Amino acid sequence: VDDLEGLANALGDSAKVVYKGGTPALAEIARATTFATEASGPEPGLRVEYFASTDLSGSPVRTGTDLHLGYGPDHPLPPDFHSGRWTGYYRVNDRGTYHLVLQAMGEQGGARLFLDDKLVIDSWNLHRSLVNDAVLDLAAGPHQVRLEAYRVANWGSSTLRLGLVRSDAIVDPDAVAIASKADAVVLAVGFD
Repeated sequence: VDDLEGLANALGDSAKVVYKGGTPALAEIARATTFATEASGPEPGLRVEYFASTDLSGSPVRTGTDLHLGYGPDHPLPPDFHSGRWTGYYRVNDRGTYHLVLQAMGEQGGARLFLDDKLVIDSWNLHRSLVNDAVLDLAAGPHQVRLEAYRVANWGSSTLRLGLVRSDAIVDPDAVAIASKADAVVLAVGFD
């Protein structure tokens, strides 16, 4: 019995129990974020360079393009991943406040995110959390993205996700509508 079913069983016919996920999981945000390899180019994705070192030194041992940056249990980083650099552009259609969400490897590695050559998330040496969030006001147009990450000794987490979302689009409007009509709301939060 999950929480929702248990609540419905406990209340019986005295209440109607409705569920609506209010916010997307980090993996969903990463999959929904679209990048382009050039500021005005039509090619989707981020260019990626993989290095044999953990400090991005030397020549890349492999290059390619990732459509989204959404590595996790169902789509892990390559087993021989030591460090990598992803570069490309995120196009903002309408000026607004955006959340940049970066889920990295924690103490098993490090990551840093640059937007328009400005460091906006830095967990390269000091790991504040597994999920980092920066809130920025972004003008309409293309914004240069550069993510650098490393993993220590091929062990630990293979999660590396990057997503950008407008602040006013994070919460599902249907969930807000349902909650606004309810006598009580149960909010469950946690990691995906």
